[in-house]
Amino acid sequence: MIPDLRALPGGERVTRGLRDLGIGATETPCALLVQIGRPRLAAAGIGIASCAAAGGDAELRLYAELVADQQPDPCGRHNALIRRLVSCESALEQPLGAELRRQQATRGGGKLGR
Repeated sequence: MIPDLRALPGGERVTRGLRDLGIGATETPCALLVQIGRPRLAAAGIGIASCAAAGGDAELRLYAELVADQQPDPCGRHNALIRRLVSCESALEQPLGAELRRQQATRGGGKLGR
């Protein structure tokens, strides 16, 4: 079960990234965000589907993906996505985030995600 983190700042992108990874889509911007945040997300109890990454640093791959989209200001978009990820990670570490994790785990019967 993939946790619904949409109530947290940045949680929509993390939830989408978890879903992408769950279906094997490892190179979407949201999936790359989850790969970047894997240590903190895992420490917060979020189960992350294992993925065979295409190689290299997920943060560099995210930037390359944003450049390939040919949208304006890929650097600004990259920084904004990283800020959203950090916001979600920080929220998960707060008491309300911990309560959300407990509720999700109770519904799913264990560790969040997978």
